[in-house]
Amino acid sequence: MNILVCNDDGIHSEGLIALALMLSRKNHNVTVVAPADNRSGYAHSVTFYKEVIVKKEDISQEFEAWSLSGTPADCSKYGLSELGKKFDLVCGGINRGSNLGTEVQYSGTVAIGLEANCLGAKAIAFSCRNYKEADFTHVAEVCGDIIDRFYDKLSDKFTLNVNIPPLKEGETHNGVKVTPLGVCFYTDVYEYVKEGVYVLTGEPIEYDNPADCDVEWIKKNYVTVTPIIYDKTAHAIIQTLKGKL
Repeated sequence: MNILVCNDDGIHSEGLIALALMLSRKNHNVTVVAPADNRSGYAHSVTFYKEVIVKKEDISQEFEAWSLSGTPADCSKYGLSELGKKFDLVCGGINRGSNLGTEVQYSGTVAIGLEANCLGAKAIAFSCRNYKEADFTHVAEVCGDIIDRFYDKLSDKFTLNVNIPPLKEGETHNGVKVTPLGVCFYTDVYEYVKEGVYVLTGEPIEYDNPADCDVEWIKKNYVTVTPIIYDKTAHAIIQTLKGKL
């Protein structure tokens, strides 16, 4: 397959390189387009009417790579629109940290997939919980297994949001769960740096999620798989509102 790999952590991120190498070694034709620097938390922002610097990167002889000065969604859009290639799959990640539950609202990794869907491509977004404890080469093998399991069920109507436990070499997960999103809230703390300058930090807030959701299953060492769509219409409310006309 021709596979486009993007991320939001930057072109030199360990997770990105591990994913691209794993796919290349499975005889896929891999192209990487990623931000020049860390763009975590940029969600689905794109760069309009501003210069975007594109640079060919010499990262590995096993895949081609370009860096962009723009956002994760820019990388997906540029890769699909400007490289003159037909891609069978777009992969986001492997993200350094989870994209569980409500975290997807802020996720550049998930936005890579949703932008790909908008442009008619199939997509999977990969994230690793507690990434500092993980072996990304081993986690990338799990990503390969997910692609093999689900590729024939993919379409451009949704992105698979995949979260993987922080597996070290030799460790295994307890299985794969296809599950809805849960709720993953954080305290919002704006730490004072100097006059007029703050840094947003926070800690997870305990929330009574249902047992069958991504937030709870990954705590039990399962890989979670959740289909995400870009249609944010509250369809259940439409008839109620039409009743007011």
